Amino acid sequence: MNIMYNTIVNQKIKLLQENLSILRKIAGWSEHVLADKTGISKSNINKIENGIHLMKYPNYVTLRLLFEYEIELNKNIDLEKAFKILLDENGPFDSTPEWFVELTNINNIKVKGESI
Repeated sequence: MNIMYNTIVNQKIKLLQENLSILRKIAGWSEHVLADKTGISKSNINKIENGIHLMKYPNYVTLRLLFEYEIELNKNIDLEKAFKILLDENGPFDSTPEWFVELTNINNIKVKGESI
């Protein structure tokens, strides 16, 4: 049972790591803002997002709680949808929903006027 639990936890950590950049951008945060909100250095956030460092469990918990807090506090519906699709639902789609492609189009996502 412990091996199964570790496998599930590692899969969830991997999913968050693979989708961190998308979720951060949907939340409207730069790497610097995310670093300020979590206490994780901007450098480490960049390395996690780019797969240079593997996300550690404490960072996973911190980031997951921050996104859940953002969804609840600010009623960020787009972030909530993306969070559920990318991290909590039954896995990948046969095709990505059109609204999600539009939402994650990098050119449309801005943080206080700056492209991210």
